[in-house]
Amino acid sequence: MHKLQYEYTGLRSNGEKKYAILDPSKKYSVISLNRLIKDGIDINNLSLKSIFLPEETKVVVKVELNLLIGKERIEEEILVNLSEESKEEFYLGNDFLSSYSIEKIGNSTTKYYEIETNKNSHFSVEECEKSPKKLLNIFTISLIITVFAVIIFNYQFITDLLLPSVNDEKGIMLLTRQSSKFNFSEFIMNAEELGHEIDSFKLPSKEMMKKNIKNCYSLANKFDQIMVIRNTIPQLKKNLNDFASSLEIAENSYVKIYGEGLWLFLVFEKCIKNILDYISNESIVIYIHRKIDHNEEKALSRSIDVLIEALKTFCSSVKEAREATLKAELYSTDTHKQVIEARSVLNSNLSTWNKISNYVNSIIDKTGGDSLIIDDKIANIKNTSDDLKGIAKGLLNFKENLEKYSNVFHNLLANTGSLKRLEWNEHEVNKTTELLNMIKKNHENYRSKSNH
Repeated sequence: MHKLQYEYTGLRSNGEKKYAILDPSKKYSVISLNRLIKDGIDINNLSLKSIFLPEETKVVVKVELNLLIGKERIEEEILVNLSEESKEEFYLGNDFLSSYSIEKIGNSTTKYYEIETNKNSHFSVEECEKSPKKLLNIFTISLIITVFAVIIFNYQFITDLLLPSVNDEKGIMLLTRQSSKFNFSEFIMNAEELGHEIDSFKLPSKEMMKKNIKNCYSLANKFDQIMVIRNTIPQLKKNLNDFASSLEIAENSYVKIYGEGLWLFLVFEKCIKNILDYISNESIVIYIHRKIDHNEEKALSRSIDVLIEALKTFCSSVKEAREATLKAELYSTDTHKQVIEARSVLNSNLSTWNKISNYVNSIIDKTGGDSLIIDDKIANIKNTSDDLKGIAKGLLNFKENLEKYSNVFHNLLANTGSLKRLEWNEHEVNKTTELLNMIKKNHENYRSKSNH
């Protein structure tokens, strides 16, 4: 296995070398949210794309990275999947490596040459291994930190005992500060409600939307073939086509909601996991690290910031979808009236013999009968119009409910420091663990809906 050194273009390096693992067994390149944060990337400024993968029938979130790769510092623009895993991983898979050929030079050098440029562009890689000396250094440093941790832990433990304490409704002792007004139990309840709110919201399936779109185009073509209707209602075909186009726009807005929702659940899950780690990690090394600097608290604050921004973006996509739905509903109402008029004109111009002939054709040859017998399609347009009204109303209520949770997360952000008082509290740790498991379940349910 090889590893590839990289830097971000436009981001000043802190001197620390960054490596991605080259793994041709992976179909797609992938980077975790944790890795991006560790690399010093501002998550709010990422270029994200929600992409539907037909072969895997799922929506994935991809991020565009501008990198300088290898010791040669070759500039590359790479589109990689954003991982939901908590590990700090970055793998370049077959989607990237398939453009390169490998050449081994001696015992220690391996180069990857870009196939299309005929070896004019290449980068060097390194073997993935750790030297015994490096492992010894890591062990020595960890041991020193642990010794200091024991000393400071004893001091902190005595300090915590001096803090005032209260009992919750179940009689479980909670550590707190008199100056803190943040209610963690209330936050847990609101977070649970948000996960359920998003998970339970439903939109029309892609299959249903495509069926309605196809129905409009089909009806437009059928009416256009009938001279009397073409002369009486010349705008009918255009209006039906416009209605179909507005349905396509609405369908795309629903796909966007699912894409933004997947991103929201990803960062939501990550944020709750960060909170859980922050209040429950019993590792002495991490405990001392937390006491001697505030980097972990800053990282938690950043993840809450990302969550607030993701919720804002999700609300915007819901707003856009409602506007697209209202526009489609407006087209449907006007078009349905014209279609009813067209049917009336058609029926009044059919002779008795034609009516009998059409009825017989509809029984013997459904295709032939459909050219004139259009009641089913007209009824479908009416039903679609009614559905759109319900969808628009549902989207409005959904957006209004989502917006109130922004204050919940802003309040959490303002009280990040108070979470330190929850350390070693089994009750709060268990509640947060339950919340994380619930969000994961909501995430999976939502993902399955996004693929239909």
